[in-house]
Amino acid sequence: MGVPVGTTRRPIIIGDTLSYELQDEFRVELEKLGLIEKKEIKFEIGEKELTSRFYAVGVTPEKISDFSLKVGESLVGSRVELAHIDLLIGSKDGPVGDAYARALTHPAKGREGLQVILEPNMQVKPATIMIPTVKVTSLRHASLTYGPAQAAVAKAVMKCVEDGILPKEAAEDILIVVNVFVHPSASARKRIFINNYKATRNAIRKAMEGLPTVDDGIRNAESARHPFRNDP
Repeated sequence: MGVPVGTTRRPIIIGDTLSYELQDEFRVELEKLGLIEKKEIKFEIGEKELTSRFYAVGVTPEKISDFSLKVGESLVGSRVELAHIDLLIGSKDGPVGDAYARALTHPAKGREGLQVILEPNMQVKPATIMIPTVKVTSLRHASLTYGPAQAAVAKAVMKCVEDGILPKEAAEDILIVVNVFVHPSASARKRIFINNYKATRNAIRKAMEGLPTVDDGIRNAESARHPFRNDP
């Protein structure tokens, strides 16, 4: 990330690599400690050019444009409480707007879309719709998906607006479509909330910053380890 943090202690266990999940967490903690400062970032949305202040690191572009379609993904946690978020961010008059309308007006059985709210009558902005990645199998599964997982998405979206990565002035111009994975066997509501909050926050940042880059993919193609490759 290009952030000078001084000398650290030696690792307890030498070897291995730092996961992307931990990299995202380190970035957030460095922000809290004031070691990453907010910088001015320009957003170009249609004919609008907006300015926001965001916790920018070396990979953050100085100008974020082309809001026809931005894609983000993040996985946080492990075992049945893990969270996996796939999301789209884009302008209302583009493909994301079409996807948003279709998800709301043509719901798939067991995977009904829900507009994300902080509480009843308090919809998040930018307007966001969440869709279960896997079919909801029971009332209990529905309670976890549309309860703590949905609440986590709502909080993460508004936190990203507060932090400046989603420009407040463009909240009425863009939409977000989120696929939310909640395992049918999950049970820990608080852990589901925490993991989905982190995953949504990370996915939004990646979408806005255009991460990972093509070079990241090429560099990690041979060494990448998918968590479900040997442990479905």
